[in-house]
Amino acid sequence: MDTLTIQARFPSQEQAESAVRKLASLRGDCFRLERETGFPQAATFALETEMANLDAPVESFGWANEPVRAGQASFSLSVQIPVGAAEQARTVIREAGGDPLES
Repeated sequence: MDTLTIQARFPSQEQAESAVRKLASLRGDCFRLERETGFPQAATFALETEMANLDAPVESFGWANEPVRAGQASFSLSVQIPVGAAEQARTVIREAGGDPLES
């Protein structure tokens, strides 16, 4: 099956996680969710998850819900999606409050 990688940005972790759950139902795979700190020297925390781990509690990710500077997305997501579901995946991302990036 042909897949493509879609990347998106979200203002909150909750919005990103909501999109991950919905993208999983579109047979999304190889999820990577990163917290963007807004500070170049600060550490970025990454989560690579499999379908079985999608129901993990938010606390298990180890991120504090700290605010980031206004107007800046605080979470980025990348996912592999079957080519035939790409447009639907972009719609899911927008509906969850994210901004799909062109790839």
